[in-house]
Amino acid sequence: MVKQIRGSISVNAVKNTNIIEINSENINPQLAALIANTTANVFVEESRIINRSRATEAKKFIEEQLLEKEKELKQGEEEKLQYKQQENILYLDEETKINIEQLANFQSQEAEVDTQIAENKAKLIEVRKQLEKQAETYISSETITNNPIVQQLQSQLVSLEIQLPALLEKYTRGSSQVTEVEIKIKETKNKISEKVAEIVGSKVSTRNPIYQSLLAQIVTLETNTISLNTKKEAISKTIKEYENRLEKLPDKELHLARLERAVKVSENIYLLLLEKYQEARINEVMELGDIRIIDKAFAPDSPINPNKKLNLLIGGILGLMVGFMAAFFGEYMDNTIKNTEDVERYLGLPVIGIIPKINSKRRY
Repeated sequence: MVKQIRGSISVNAVKNTNIIEINSENINPQLAALIANTTANVFVEESRIINRSRATEAKKFIEEQLLEKEKELKQGEEEKLQYKQQENILYLDEETKINIEQLANFQSQEAEVDTQIAENKAKLIEVRKQLEKQAETYISSETITNNPIVQQLQSQLVSLEIQLPALLEKYTRGSSQVTEVEIKIKETKNKISEKVAEIVGSKVSTRNPIYQSLLAQIVTLETNTISLNTKKEAISKTIKEYENRLEKLPDKELHLARLERAVKVSENIYLLLLEKYQEARINEVMELGDIRIIDKAFAPDSPINPNKKLNLLIGGILGLMVGFMAAFFGEYMDNTIKNTEDVERYLGLPVIGIIPKINSKRRY
C-alpha cells in the first residue's frame, strides 16, 4: 500500500520560481486530492521541525558562549584593575586609546564572525542529519572548498574584504569608491553561491521535496561559511597591523593596553551574544518554517486517464492508415488479368479480339 501511494506521487519544481508542484494519480479523485494535500502538509511540518531544531541548536550554542564570555569579562576587569593599582598607571595616551579601540572593534568583529561560523557549522550538522534520513547521498564541505574555481573566487573576496575597511577610513559609505567595492563583493558572493549550487546540484538524483529543500539550505550555509571565512581572513590581517602598532609601546603600557583591549573585546562580544541569545529564544518559539502551501489540491471533475477524445482521434487515424495500407497491399498482390493492356504487358502479344462472357442462362 505504501509503495503504491509513493508511486502515485510526483513532485516537480516550477521553472524560475521557488514553487514545488505535487501531483497524485489515483482511480479515486477524492483520494488523489487527499494524498497530494497530505504530502504537502507533511512536507511543511517536516520543514518546521527541521527549522525549529536548528533554532534550538543555535540557542544552545549561544547560551554556552554567553556564560563563557561573562566569566572572561569579569576576570579581565579584575586583572586590569589589579595591574593599574600595582603599577600605579592611571591612563594611557590618546593615540594608544584610539588604537586599542580600533583593535578591540576588529577583534569583536572577528569574534562575531567566529560565532557565526560556529553557528553555521552547527546548522550544517543538523541539516545533514536530516538529509541522511532522506537519502544516502552526502556532500562534504571539502568537495566544495577544494574546488579550484571556488578557491579563486574566495581569494578575490579576501582581497575585496580587505579593501573595504581601508576605503571606509577615507570615504563615506555611499561614495562611488566604496560602492564599487561593495558591488564587487556582492557579485563575487553571488558567483560563489552559483558555483556551490552547481557542485551540490551535480550530486542530486532524487525529486523528494524535503531532500531538495535541505540541499538548498546546504547551498546557503556552505556559501555563508565561505564568505565568513573570507571575512575572518581579511579582519585577521587588519588586526595584525594594529597589534604591530601597540608592540612599540613600553612594557608596562603595552601590558595595560593588552588588558584594556581584552576587556573591551570581552564586553563587546558579551553584549553581542546577549542580543543574539534573545533573538534565538524568540526564533525558537516563533519558528513556523519557511515553506507554505499556496494552493490545495482538489478532486478533478474529469479523469486525466484514459482520455476518450484523444483515444478516439488516434483510433480513427490508425483505422484510416490501416485501411489505406490494406487496399494498397491488396492491389499490389493481385496478379489477375483485368483488361487488354494487362494481356499485352504480360504476354507480349497483340490482342486481335475479345470473346465476351457467355451468359449461361437459356431462353426458350
